[in-house]
Amino acid sequence: MINRVFVFLFLLISVNGYSQSLQWWADNVGWDGETHWSEYLIYSPKYTGPNAIPIPNISTGRLEKQTFLGIGTNYYYRSGDQTFNPAFYLNYNFLKDRISVDLFMVPIEFYSVSHQRKTERNVYYKFYHKKSAIGDVYINTNIQILQASQNKIDLALRIGLKTASSGLDNPARFIDSPGYYFDVSIGKTFQLNDLSFRPFGMLGFYAWQTNDESLRQNDALLYGFGYEIEKQTWSLSQNLRGYSGYHHIGDKPVVLKTGAEKQLGNKTSIFFNYQYGIRDFLYQGFELGIQIDLK
Repeated sequence: MINRVFVFLFLLISVNGYSQSLQWWADNVGWDGETHWSEYLIYSPKYTGPNAIPIPNISTGRLEKQTFLGIGTNYYYRSGDQTFNPAFYLNYNFLKDRISVDLFMVPIEFYSVSHQRKTERNVYYKFYHKKSAIGDVYINTNIQILQASQNKIDLALRIGLKTASSGLDNPARFIDSPGYYFDVSIGKTFQLNDLSFRPFGMLGFYAWQTNDESLRQNDALLYGFGYEIEKQTWSLSQNLRGYSGYHHIGDKPVVLKTGAEKQLGNKTSIFFNYQYGIRDFLYQGFELGIQIDLK
């Protein structure tokens, strides 16, 4: 008899603590009985996965000269959220030193998220136990406006598009909405024997569609600055970048990123990146990858 009581109590605690239902979700978000569940998601980097509304990689004032394919593996960690995903990079320089197009894609991510994080993010009960989600595609057009060889500085314009390829069947991992951004970057390289030092800065605008009926778009100031050091087959870089939205819902992420790249030959290099979330984007991220020159 005592054993049966213990079994019953165990099952009761398990159901109340770990089993999610429509009622659990309704109580959590204060459901009015009519509004679609997606309206209760929070479209900001603080309340989504690390690949939902990422800060665009920093522009350095000059275009990538190579046409290349990059493949990376990423691991992101924060309290209550661990994420792993592959990433693909493709750059095509079709007008030498003047115009290039690049693509960034997260085909899929795998994750483990705590009950506390799911509650905080208003995860819909039907998606509570999901462990993977399809990601988004980003496409950029880059235009070299000024070149240091002629104007003492490099100045470049980037126009980017965020697609809505991820869909909504995920527990607050991505947002089912498009976005766009554009920025101007400036940089200059200083040479000292076989060592080069390049500082750069970026300023622009970032916007994405939201699920808020009264504020259908979140507009943000996009910014960043950093430096790169190159010596023979090695390069080291560090930058601070972020954007500042106006909805005040965890939409002001700032990250510090450090990277290293090693040339293995004329056509291949390996790279490693580490980034630390300072505000709103509260993840630590690690990336290891390979880049192959396609020319």
